[in-house]
Amino acid sequence: MPKRVVIAGGGTGGHLYPGIALARKLMEHDMEITFIGTERGIESRVLPKEGFPLKTIASAGLVGKRGMSRIVSLVKLPVGVLQAMGYLTGHRPALVVGVGGYVSGPAVFAASLRKHKNT
Repeated sequence: MPKRVVIAGGGTGGHLYPGIALARKLMEHDMEITFIGTERGIESRVLPKEGFPLKTIASAGLVGKRGMSRIVSLVKLPVGVLQAMGYLTGHRPALVVGVGGYVSGPAVFAASLRKHKNT
């Protein structure tokens, strides 16, 4: 049975494409890959075309946001952490890797709370 690996990140190609390269290399070693991203980031368009499953969670950046936009972003953070925890609990990956972008924060934090480690 292949080990499961979750790669969290996206938003821009600078975060996503290194994650895809890592995923391809890990697949050579019989690892099952899933990505965690958002519905609005580049990952939602690219990953299905690349053949990778994508679990979406709520997340948004905080830098440069003011007023109501900042409040909405702050609310999304704990929601995203809970969504990621739920997914990681059911999926039980051996490893969670954050490759950058605002979505990787909640996912990696959720993994740290669940104490996911490479086994």
